Amino acid sequence: MNENSSPAGHNVKIIRSRYKQEMWVYDEPIGYNYQQKNKLIIRRTFAELNPDEKIKSLKKKRSQAQKQLWYIVRLVNANFSNRHYRNKVEYTDKFLTLTFNQPLKFANLKQTNHLFWLFINRLRRYLRNFYRAELKYLAAWEIQPHSKRVHYHIILFDFPYITFKKLTRLWGNGYIYIEKIDKVNKDRRGAYIAKYLAKNVDNYNPDYYKVKHFFKSQNIREPDERRYLVDTDGLDPQVQPGLVFSKEYQQSRYNQQANKFYQIRVRYYVYRGALDKRKEP
Repeated sequence: MNENSSPAGHNVKIIRSRYKQEMWVYDEPIGYNYQQKNKLIIRRTFAELNPDEKIKSLKKKRSQAQKQLWYIVRLVNANFSNRHYRNKVEYTDKFLTLTFNQPLKFANLKQTNHLFWLFINRLRRYLRNFYRAELKYLAAWEIQPHSKRVHYHIILFDFPYITFKKLTRLWGNGYIYIEKIDKVNKDRRGAYIAKYLAKNVDNYNPDYYKVKHFFKSQNIREPDERRYLVDTDGLDPQVQPGLVFSKEYQQSRYNQQANKFYQIRVRYYVYRGALDKRKEP
């Protein structure tokens, strides 16, 4: 078994969050005999592209955003915490929404992002000074479809109880809404937050990609991703414990020698609970 090191690539990929594991099994190794061509890239603005290039650019951005959403789902699943108490203070995961008392709209995104960062810094200092705790969060802005106002959705991990009044003062720009998310099933929390982050993905407005959209603290735990090159003839993911979902689909690959695309089969599996490492590839 080769893990993350074979020049021939990999044909099995596993991503572990906390109580969820995903496995991809490819009929053909990925990354083998790959040579990157050195090309001179001339950067152009979106306005300089022709109509076909604009459509291609927007579709690429949308695909990248959708991949990032799956990454966000896995981040949430990897970092959520169970409710507990320290020094008689309750700690749990919470969902916080920040709104403005002034009509700051899409054109003010850079301004709203600045106000968001100021709030994050105030909240971080407050946690350190009064709770000896570190701020751990994931956030994104959202544009309301009708009013076009901007507000921010934040998931706070392992967050202590702070009064509504105090949080409102720390925000200082309008209204807040906060709720616990410990009542949401632990394997659904990633999807719970992602539904808010996905609202702007399908909008083909190129301006949406000019301003930072996702935010996370540096102490976020990354999902555990591993790649293997194995003999898949002896691999049977169906016998792994905790299997709850599986499917097969086709993936396009490019043959440089034949100068054409072809299809390979990919098998995808989702497990609940820890995988038995003795049965890992």
